[in-house]
Amino acid sequence: MSVQLPVTGTGTADVVAATDDVAGVHYPFLKLADGALGGTEKIGGDAANGLDVDVTRLPGVAGDVAHDAADSGSPMKVGAQARTTNPAAVADADRVNLIADKVGRLVAVPAIRELVVQNSITLTDTTETELIAAGAAGVFHDLTLLVISNGGASGVRLDIRDDTAGTVRLSVWLPAGGGGAVIPFPVPFAQTASADAWTATVVGTSADVRVTACAVKNV
Repeated sequence: MSVQLPVTGTGTADVVAATDDVAGVHYPFLKLADGALGGTEKIGGDAANGLDVDVTRLPGVAGDVAHDAADSGSPMKVGAQARTTNPAAVADADRVNLIADKVGRLVAVPAIRELVVQNSITLTDTTETELIAAGAAGVFHDLTLLVISNGGASGVRLDIRDDTAGTVRLSVWLPAGGGGAVIPFPVPFAQTASADAWTATVVGTSADVRVTACAVKNV
């Protein structure tokens, strides 16, 4: 059975009787005859007195407050899967479950593993040397960790740049005979421009300055 009802907007709305359970009980549902979904449709009565049905939200379920709108109402809870082992990896851009421990604490990591880059170099002269290679177009490499040591017989300064021959972003003094530093960045040290390399340069005389850097890819 199909009954034509007055509507506003585009398309012709039908109320269609459908058998949805084994007992043969019929449940009516709304459809647009032309398949168009958009706007608020009126069903029953007339354009002034009919029932409003927002067909942009059928058949899916959506919250009642849009992104970036003022918060209101009661929160909707989000479920996660409790894990004691790692789940199987999925393909890039697939949908995945949130995971939590056995008491519901959400599992999070500082960065996605595939987006972490790292490298180690040894400096024996004052030549500017690439530390972290440039990312692809539009990709920034933001530093998360520097580990530096000076095995030479003289104290030196180490200059870190985020572009070859560019501005010095960070300088560290390294005493002779094992002086060094471990510098973690709880908030990643942001690269000024995308698709540039990080470099390290010794200022002074040393035969053995070692630098390890870790960074994350950002856009």
